[in-house]
Amino acid sequence: MKLVLDFLLITGLLFTSLILILLFRKNNKESHHKVLIGIFVTIFLVFLNYYAYLHRIRLLFYLTKVFADSIDVFIGSLFLVYIKGITGQHRNSLRNNLVHFIFPLIYLFGISIPDTLGSVIEYFEFSYTRTVQDYLFITILYSFGYCFYSLWKLIRFQELVKFNYSNVENKDLAWVKYLLVGSLVVLGIDVLSSILEAFSIDIGNEDGFMTVISAVFLVVYLGYFGVTQSKILLPDFLLQMEGNTSVILSNKGTFDVTKYSYDATDMKLLEAKLKVLMKEKKPYLNEDLTLTILSNQLEMTDKKLSALLNQNMATSFYDYINGFRVEEVKLKMSLQESDKYTLLAIAFDCGFKSKSSFNRIFKKATQLSPSDYRKRLISNGK
Repeated sequence: MKLVLDFLLITGLLFTSLILILLFRKNNKESHHKVLIGIFVTIFLVFLNYYAYLHRIRLLFYLTKVFADSIDVFIGSLFLVYIKGITGQHRNSLRNNLVHFIFPLIYLFGISIPDTLGSVIEYFEFSYTRTVQDYLFITILYSFGYCFYSLWKLIRFQELVKFNYSNVENKDLAWVKYLLVGSLVVLGIDVLSSILEAFSIDIGNEDGFMTVISAVFLVVYLGYFGVTQSKILLPDFLLQMEGNTSVILSNKGTFDVTKYSYDATDMKLLEAKLKVLMKEKKPYLNEDLTLTILSNQLEMTDKKLSALLNQNMATSFYDYINGFRVEEVKLKMSLQESDKYTLLAIAFDCGFKSKSSFNRIFKKATQLSPSDYRKRLISNGK
Protein backbone atom coordinates (compact mmCIF):
# COMPACT_ATOMS: atom_id res chain seq x y z
CA MET A 1 0.00 0.00 0.00
CA LYS A 2 2.86 2.35 0.82
CA LEU A 3 4.30 1.79 -2.66
CA VAL A 4 0.98 2.75 -4.28
CA LEU A 5 0.66 5.88 -2.12
CA ASP A 6 4.24 6.81 -2.92
CA PHE A 7 3.58 6.49 -6.66
CA LEU A 8 0.38 8.54 -6.47
CA LEU A 9 1.98 11.33 -4.42
CA ILE A 10 4.95 11.59 -6.79
CA THR A 11 2.51 11.69 -9.73
CA GLY A 12 0.54 14.44 -7.99
CA LEU A 13 3.72 16.44 -7.38
CA LEU A 14 4.79 16.10 -11.02
CA PHE A 15 1.44 17.14 -12.47
CA THR A 16 1.09 20.04 -10.03
CA SER A 17 4.56 21.17 -11.09
CA LEU A 18 3.48 20.94 -14.74
CA ILE A 19 0.45 23.15 -14.12
CA LEU A 20 2.58 25.67 -12.22
CA ILE A 21 5.14 25.78 -15.04
CA LEU A 22 2.36 26.54 -17.52
CA LEU A 23 0.99 29.26 -15.24
CA PHE A 24 4.41 30.83 -14.55
CA ARG A 25 5.18 30.96 -18.27
CA LYS A 26 2.19 33.24 -18.82
CA ASN A 27 3.14 36.85 -19.54
CA ASN A 28 1.42 39.86 -17.97
CA LYS A 29 -0.08 38.00 -15.04
CA GLU A 30 -3.10 39.68 -13.50
CA SER A 31 -4.25 39.21 -9.93
CA HIS A 32 -6.45 36.20 -10.73
CA HIS A 33 -3.46 34.46 -12.34
CA LYS A 34 -1.55 34.96 -9.11
CA VAL A 35 -4.47 33.56 -7.08
CA LEU A 36 -4.48 30.41 -9.23
CA ILE A 37 -0.72 30.09 -8.83
CA GLY A 38 -1.18 30.40 -5.07
CA ILE A 39 -3.81 27.65 -5.11
CA PHE A 40 -1.54 25.19 -6.92
CA VAL A 41 1.54 26.10 -4.90
CA THR A 42 -0.47 25.25 -1.78
CA ILE A 43 -1.66 21.97 -3.33
CA PHE A 44 1.96 21.14 -4.17
CA LEU A 45 2.99 21.76 -0.55
CA VAL A 46 0.12 19.58 0.70
CA PHE A 47 1.26 16.69 -1.49
CA LEU A 48 4.80 17.31 -0.25
CA ASN A 49 3.56 17.18 3.35
CA TYR A 50 1.92 13.78 2.85
CA TYR A 51 5.00 12.51 1.02
CA ALA A 52 7.17 13.62 3.95
CA TYR A 53 4.78 11.91 6.39
CA LEU A 54 4.83 8.71 4.38
CA HIS A 55 8.65 8.62 4.33
CA ARG A 56 9.10 10.03 7.87
CA ILE A 57 11.00 13.12 6.69
CA ARG A 58 10.38 15.10 9.87
CA LEU A 59 11.79 18.50 8.87
CA LEU A 60 9.93 18.61 5.55
CA PHE A 61 6.76 17.40 7.26
CA TYR A 62 6.78 20.17 9.87
CA LEU A 63 7.70 22.85 7.30
CA THR A 64 4.66 22.01 5.19
CA LYS A 65 2.22 20.98 7.92
CA VAL A 66 0.53 24.36 8.25
CA PHE A 67 -0.41 24.29 4.55
CA ALA A 68 -1.93 20.82 4.83
CA ASP A 69 -3.87 21.85 7.95
CA SER A 70 -5.30 25.09 6.55
CA ILE A 71 -5.95 24.34 2.86
CA ASP A 72 -9.44 23.00 3.63
CA VAL A 73 -10.58 26.36 4.99
CA PHE A 74 -8.69 28.62 2.56
CA ILE A 75 -9.42 26.89 -0.74
CA GLY A 76 -13.07 27.99 -1.02
CA SER A 77 -12.30 31.68 -0.51
CA LEU A 78 -9.45 31.49 -3.02
CA PHE A 79 -11.71 29.93 -5.64
CA LEU A 80 -14.29 32.68 -5.20
CA VAL A 81 -11.63 35.37 -5.64
CA TYR A 82 -10.33 33.56 -8.72
CA ILE A 83 -13.79 33.32 -10.31
CA LYS A 84 -14.50 36.98 -9.58
CA GLY A 85 -11.18 37.82 -11.23
CA ILE A 86 -11.77 35.95 -14.49
CA THR A 87 -15.32 37.27 -14.80
CA GLY A 88 -14.03 40.80 -14.45
CA GLN A 89 -15.91 41.66 -11.25
CA HIS A 90 -12.77 42.46 -9.28
CA ARG A 91 -9.49 42.95 -11.09
CA ASN A 92 -7.64 43.67 -7.81
CA SER A 93 -8.96 40.36 -6.55
CA LEU A 94 -7.44 39.94 -3.10
CA ARG A 95 -7.73 43.59 -2.09
CA ASN A 96 -11.44 43.67 -2.87
CA ASN A 97 -12.22 40.36 -1.18
CA LEU A 98 -10.42 40.47 2.16
CA VAL A 99 -13.71 39.91 3.98
CA HIS A 100 -13.81 36.35 2.65
CA PHE A 101 -10.52 35.57 4.37
CA ILE A 102 -11.47 36.64 7.90
CA PHE A 103 -12.49 33.16 9.03
CA PRO A 104 -9.61 31.38 7.22
CA LEU A 105 -7.09 33.75 8.84
CA ILE A 106 -8.64 33.20 12.27
CA TYR A 107 -8.31 29.46 11.68
CA LEU A 108 -4.72 29.83 10.45
CA PHE A 109 -3.47 31.83 13.44
CA GLY A 110 -5.77 30.30 16.01
CA ILE A 111 -5.59 26.63 15.05
CA SER A 112 -3.12 25.68 12.29
CA ILE A 113 -0.03 27.57 13.46
CA PRO A 114 -0.49 26.73 17.19
CA ASP A 115 -1.07 23.06 16.28
CA THR A 116 2.08 22.99 14.14
CA LEU A 117 4.13 24.63 16.91
CA GLY A 118 2.71 22.15 19.41
CA SER A 119 3.79 19.26 17.17
CA VAL A 120 7.36 20.57 17.04
CA ILE A 121 7.81 22.06 20.50
CA GLU A 122 6.05 20.48 23.45
CA TYR A 123 6.07 23.79 25.34
CA PHE A 124 3.75 25.30 22.70
CA GLU A 125 1.19 22.50 22.79
CA PHE A 126 -2.39 23.77 22.93
CA SER A 127 -4.99 21.19 23.85
CA TYR A 128 -7.89 23.14 22.31
CA THR A 129 -6.47 22.71 18.80
CA ARG A 130 -6.97 18.94 19.01
CA THR A 131 -10.54 19.42 20.15
CA VAL A 132 -11.29 21.78 17.26
CA GLN A 133 -9.70 19.47 14.71
CA ASP A 134 -11.95 16.62 15.88
CA TYR A 135 -14.73 18.64 14.25
CA LEU A 136 -12.76 19.65 11.17
CA PHE A 137 -15.74 18.90 8.94
CA ILE A 138 -17.29 22.24 9.98
CA THR A 139 -14.39 24.19 8.47
CA ILE A 140 -14.43 22.00 5.36
CA LEU A 141 -18.14 22.74 4.92
CA TYR A 142 -17.18 26.44 4.91
CA SER A 143 -15.01 25.91 1.83
CA PHE A 144 -17.53 23.53 0.28
CA GLY A 145 -20.12 26.31 0.37
CA TYR A 146 -17.71 28.79 -1.21
CA CYS A 147 -16.79 26.33 -3.98
CA PHE A 148 -20.45 25.67 -4.73
CA TYR A 149 -21.15 29.42 -4.89
CA SER A 150 -18.13 29.92 -7.17
CA LEU A 151 -19.37 27.20 -9.52
CA TRP A 152 -22.79 28.84 -9.64
CA LYS A 153 -21.24 32.21 -10.56
CA LEU A 154 -19.16 30.55 -13.28
CA ILE A 155 -22.20 28.86 -14.85
CA ARG A 156 -24.10 32.15 -14.79
CA PHE A 157 -21.16 33.88 -16.45
CA GLN A 158 -21.10 31.31 -19.26
CA GLU A 159 -24.56 32.49 -20.22
CA LEU A 160 -23.42 36.12 -20.12
CA VAL A 161 -20.71 35.51 -22.70
CA LYS A 162 -23.36 34.83 -25.35
CA PHE A 163 -24.34 38.49 -25.22
CA ASN A 164 -20.89 39.52 -26.50
CA TYR A 165 -19.36 36.70 -28.56
CA SER A 166 -20.48 34.73 -31.59
CA ASN A 167 -18.09 31.83 -31.00
CA VAL A 168 -17.65 30.54 -27.48
CA GLU A 169 -15.94 27.20 -27.12
CA ASN A 170 -17.07 25.24 -24.07
CA LYS A 171 -13.53 24.06 -23.47
CA ASP A 172 -12.41 27.64 -22.75
CA LEU A 173 -14.35 27.48 -19.48
CA ALA A 174 -14.42 23.72 -19.07
CA TRP A 175 -11.03 23.60 -17.34
CA VAL A 176 -12.23 26.03 -14.67
CA LYS A 177 -15.52 24.17 -14.29
CA TYR A 178 -13.73 20.83 -13.85
CA LEU A 179 -11.45 22.44 -11.29
CA LEU A 180 -14.43 23.55 -9.22
CA VAL A 181 -16.51 20.38 -9.64
CA GLY A 182 -13.49 18.21 -8.84
CA SER A 183 -12.71 20.30 -5.78
CA LEU A 184 -16.29 19.88 -4.59
CA VAL A 185 -15.89 16.11 -4.91
CA VAL A 186 -12.59 16.16 -3.00
CA LEU A 187 -14.03 18.36 -0.27
CA GLY A 188 -17.12 16.15 -0.13
CA ILE A 189 -14.94 13.10 0.48
CA ASP A 190 -13.03 15.06 3.11
CA VAL A 191 -16.24 16.16 4.85
CA LEU A 192 -17.64 12.63 4.89
CA SER A 193 -14.45 11.07 6.23
CA SER A 194 -14.08 13.83 8.86
CA ILE A 195 -17.66 13.35 10.06
CA LEU A 196 -17.18 9.60 10.36
CA GLU A 197 -13.89 10.05 12.20
CA ALA A 198 -15.50 12.60 14.56
CA PHE A 199 -17.94 9.87 15.57
CA SER A 200 -15.15 7.30 15.90
CA ILE A 201 -16.20 5.30 12.84
CA ASP A 202 -13.19 3.60 11.25
CA ILE A 203 -13.19 3.92 7.45
CA GLY A 204 -9.53 3.12 6.91
CA ASN A 205 -8.72 6.69 5.90
CA GLU A 206 -5.56 6.95 7.95
CA ASP A 207 -4.34 10.54 8.21
CA GLY A 208 -6.53 11.73 5.32
CA PHE A 209 -4.89 9.77 2.53
CA MET A 210 -8.28 9.05 0.91
CA THR A 211 -8.78 12.78 0.37
CA VAL A 212 -5.25 13.28 -0.92
CA ILE A 213 -5.58 10.39 -3.38
CA SER A 214 -8.77 11.93 -4.81
CA ALA A 215 -6.95 15.28 -5.06
CA VAL A 216 -4.11 13.58 -6.98
CA PHE A 217 -6.54 12.17 -9.53
CA LEU A 218 -8.09 15.63 -9.94
CA VAL A 219 -4.72 17.31 -10.48
CA VAL A 220 -3.64 14.64 -12.97
CA TYR A 221 -6.80 15.17 -14.99
CA LEU A 222 -6.49 18.96 -14.83
CA GLY A 223 -2.85 18.74 -15.87
CA TYR A 224 -3.63 16.53 -18.85
CA PHE A 225 -6.66 18.56 -19.88
CA GLY A 226 -4.74 21.83 -19.49
CA VAL A 227 -1.90 20.65 -21.71
CA THR A 228 -4.24 19.46 -24.45
CA GLN A 229 -6.23 22.72 -24.48
CA SER A 230 -5.31 25.34 -27.03
CA LYS A 231 -6.16 28.21 -24.67
CA ILE A 232 -4.28 27.02 -21.66
CA LEU A 233 -5.88 27.07 -18.23
CA LEU A 234 -7.63 30.44 -18.43
CA PRO A 235 -10.31 31.84 -20.72
CA ASP A 236 -8.46 35.12 -21.21
CA PHE A 237 -10.67 36.21 -24.08
CA LEU A 238 -13.49 36.62 -21.58
CA LEU A 239 -11.54 39.27 -19.75
CA GLN A 240 -11.32 41.45 -22.82
CA MET A 241 -14.92 42.62 -22.97
CA GLU A 242 -13.83 45.37 -25.38
CA GLY A 243 -15.43 48.12 -23.37
CA ASN A 244 -18.93 46.67 -23.62
CA THR A 245 -20.91 47.37 -20.48
CA SER A 246 -24.39 46.78 -21.79
CA VAL A 247 -24.52 43.39 -20.12
CA ILE A 248 -22.79 42.74 -16.82
CA LEU A 249 -22.83 40.19 -14.06
CA SER A 250 -23.77 41.85 -10.80
CA ASN A 251 -22.12 41.05 -7.48
CA LYS A 252 -25.26 39.10 -6.60
CA GLY A 253 -24.62 36.83 -9.55
CA THR A 254 -27.65 37.94 -11.54
CA PHE A 255 -27.89 39.40 -15.00
CA ASP A 256 -28.32 43.09 -15.61
CA VAL A 257 -29.33 43.55 -19.23
CA THR A 258 -29.53 47.31 -19.08
CA LYS A 259 -32.81 48.76 -20.32
CA TYR A 260 -32.31 51.71 -22.61
CA SER A 261 -35.10 53.98 -23.79
CA TYR A 262 -34.70 54.20 -27.55
CA ASP A 263 -37.24 55.49 -30.03
CA ALA A 264 -39.27 52.58 -31.44
CA THR A 265 -39.12 53.95 -35.00
CA ASP A 266 -35.37 54.41 -34.72
CA MET A 267 -34.96 50.81 -33.54
CA LYS A 268 -37.02 49.53 -36.48
CA LEU A 269 -34.75 51.40 -38.88
CA LEU A 270 -31.67 49.99 -37.14
CA GLU A 271 -33.11 46.49 -37.35
CA ALA A 272 -33.62 46.93 -41.09
CA LYS A 273 -30.07 48.27 -41.41
CA LEU A 274 -28.74 45.26 -39.49
CA LYS A 275 -30.59 42.83 -41.77
CA VAL A 276 -29.21 44.53 -44.89
CA LEU A 277 -25.67 44.35 -43.49
CA MET A 278 -26.06 40.67 -42.61
CA LYS A 279 -27.35 39.90 -46.12
CA GLU A 280 -24.88 41.95 -48.13
CA LYS A 281 -21.66 41.96 -46.06
CA LYS A 282 -22.11 38.63 -44.27
CA PRO A 283 -20.07 39.62 -41.19
CA TYR A 284 -20.99 36.31 -39.56
CA LEU A 285 -18.41 34.60 -41.77
CA ASN A 286 -15.79 36.11 -39.47
CA GLU A 287 -15.29 33.45 -36.80
CA ASP A 288 -14.02 36.08 -34.34
CA LEU A 289 -17.00 38.40 -34.75
CA THR A 290 -17.98 40.16 -31.51
CA LEU A 291 -20.72 42.55 -30.50
CA THR A 292 -18.29 45.46 -30.62
CA ILE A 293 -17.02 44.62 -34.12
CA LEU A 294 -20.55 44.37 -35.48
CA SER A 295 -21.66 47.60 -33.77
CA ASN A 296 -18.71 49.42 -35.35
CA GLN A 297 -19.77 48.17 -38.80
CA LEU A 298 -23.27 49.48 -38.13
CA GLU A 299 -21.86 52.78 -36.80
CA MET A 300 -23.74 52.50 -33.53
CA THR A 301 -22.71 51.86 -29.94
CA ASP A 302 -22.47 48.33 -28.62
CA LYS A 303 -25.06 49.28 -25.97
CA LYS A 304 -27.55 50.24 -28.65
CA LEU A 305 -26.92 47.07 -30.65
CA SER A 306 -27.28 44.99 -27.49
CA ALA A 307 -30.59 46.69 -26.73
CA LEU A 308 -31.76 46.11 -30.30
CA LEU A 309 -31.02 42.38 -30.13
CA ASN A 310 -32.09 41.69 -26.56
CA GLN A 311 -35.12 43.93 -26.23
CA ASN A 312 -36.49 44.48 -29.72
CA MET A 313 -35.53 41.20 -31.38
CA ALA A 314 -35.69 38.98 -28.26
CA THR A 315 -32.43 37.18 -28.99
CA SER A 316 -28.80 37.12 -27.91
CA PHE A 317 -25.89 38.15 -30.09
CA TYR A 318 -24.61 34.55 -30.01
CA ASP A 319 -27.90 33.01 -31.18
CA TYR A 320 -28.50 35.69 -33.79
CA ILE A 321 -25.12 35.32 -35.49
CA ASN A 322 -25.07 31.54 -35.37
CA GLY A 323 -28.54 31.43 -36.91
CA PHE A 324 -27.05 33.05 -40.02
CA ARG A 325 -24.13 30.64 -39.96
CA VAL A 326 -26.50 27.66 -39.94
CA GLU A 327 -28.41 29.07 -42.91
CA GLU A 328 -25.12 29.63 -44.77
CA VAL A 329 -24.10 26.02 -44.11
CA LYS A 330 -27.47 24.78 -45.38
CA LEU A 331 -27.07 26.90 -48.52
CA LYS A 332 -23.58 25.55 -49.24
CA MET A 333 -24.72 21.98 -48.60
CA SER A 334 -27.42 22.39 -51.24
CA LEU A 335 -24.84 23.20 -53.93
CA GLN A 336 -23.56 20.36 -56.13
CA GLU A 337 -19.91 21.29 -55.60
CA SER A 338 -20.32 20.92 -51.82
CA ASP A 339 -19.72 17.16 -52.21
CA LYS A 340 -16.04 17.97 -52.67
CA TYR A 341 -15.78 19.32 -49.12
CA THR A 342 -16.17 17.84 -45.67
CA LEU A 343 -18.89 19.10 -43.38
CA LEU A 344 -16.27 20.56 -41.08
CA ALA A 345 -14.64 22.47 -43.94
CA ILE A 346 -18.04 23.94 -44.86
CA ALA A 347 -18.71 24.83 -41.22
CA PHE A 348 -15.39 26.63 -40.84
CA ASP A 349 -15.99 28.47 -44.09
CA CYS A 350 -19.31 29.69 -42.68
CA GLY A 351 -17.85 31.13 -39.48
CA PHE A 352 -17.97 28.24 -37.04
CA LYS A 353 -14.86 27.67 -35.00
CA SER A 354 -15.12 24.08 -33.77
CA LYS A 355 -16.75 20.79 -34.69
CA SER A 356 -18.53 20.44 -31.34
CA SER A 357 -20.16 23.88 -31.42
CA PHE A 358 -21.12 23.44 -35.09
CA ASN A 359 -22.82 20.09 -34.44
CA ARG A 360 -24.63 21.37 -31.37
CA ILE A 361 -25.87 24.63 -32.91
CA PHE A 362 -26.85 23.02 -36.24
CA LYS A 363 -28.84 20.25 -34.59
CA LYS A 364 -30.60 22.72 -32.32
CA ALA A 365 -31.68 24.77 -35.34
CA THR A 366 -32.66 21.93 -37.69
CA GLN A 367 -33.40 19.01 -35.35
CA LEU A 368 -30.92 17.01 -37.44
CA SER A 369 -27.21 16.44 -37.23
CA PRO A 370 -25.18 17.96 -40.11
CA SER A 371 -24.49 14.50 -41.58
CA ASP A 372 -28.17 13.50 -41.41
CA TYR A 373 -29.15 16.80 -43.00
CA ARG A 374 -26.71 16.21 -45.87
CA LYS A 375 -28.02 12.65 -46.35
CA ARG A 376 -31.57 14.00 -46.59
CA LEU A 377 -30.47 16.53 -49.20
CA ILE A 378 -28.79 13.80 -51.24
CA SER A 379 -31.83 11.50 -51.00
CA ASN A 380 -34.01 14.38 -52.21
CA GLY A 381 -31.67 15.02 -55.12
CA LYS A 382 -30.58 18.35 -53.60
